[in-house]
Amino acid sequence: SSQQTLCDLAVYNGLALVTWADSRGGVRASFQDLDSGVFLINDASVDASGELPRAIVINESYFVVYRDSTNLKARKINSVTPTTFDAEFTIATACDGTVKYFDIVQHGVNAVWAYANNAAGITVGYLNESSLVATPLLGLPNPVSVAENPLKCLSIFVNAAANRIYLAYQNTTNGIRTVELLNDLTTNLAATTVENVTATDVKNITIAETTADSVITYFYEFTAASTYNRYIKSNTLTLPSTIGTAATFKNGVGLAAKAFK
Repeated sequence: SSQQTLCDLAVYNGLALVTWADSRGGVRASFQDLDSGVFLINDASVDASGELPRAIVINESYFVVYRDSTNLKARKINSVTPTTFDAEFTIATACDGTVKYFDIVQHGVNAVWAYANNAAGITVGYLNESSLVATPLLGLPNPVSVAENPLKCLSIFVNAAANRIYLAYQNTTNGIRTVELLNDLTTNLAATTVENVTATDVKNITIAETTADSVITYFYEFTAASTYNRYIKSNTLTLPSTIGTAATFKNGVGLAAKAFK
């Protein structure tokens, strides 16, 4: 028998891509037609040495994104023969070897990603449906680096209505922080403290748009030796730059997935 952990799911247009880390080694995935129940890809190896997989749909194309050593890599399901994966490709090569956090979310017809780089910062960039890291030649900005170290967690969120991109993370100097970028990846709101807590690690963090496009809410899980002592707190950012008051959201639980609505 084998054990599956760190599962992630992307569903679009009647098709579901699920990916996970597997005790047999590396990253595996399945791709299912939800109407017929048929598995087009069933329990396939994506990368024998990959870890921390994420599933995402980019403009109707399905991708598994994952870490492999100090690289951020991905494989796309073949759009002509959706029973196979295309060859692996590399998104980035300068990931931190110890701080392995990364995230990726859909942004219009593209995706925007962020990872902890090997210079104690965060690199942010775009990926298009053709498996290309975006550049000005593709009508999108080059990847940028944000001089903030996401030592404990990292999340990225797109507020499409306001055309803003948000990073959230925790480090041991400033606690839980956020940065707001414009679509061209220039900084619109410099690193701002959501809650100045450094003594307890935040295991997971996620972001949601909770009031039209004007209020962003951060949900973050504090770790504990006993799982029943874990808890979730939340705080808000009212645009353009007003941080609210942190409050306990739920006790005795953790974050099982990214926020969605």
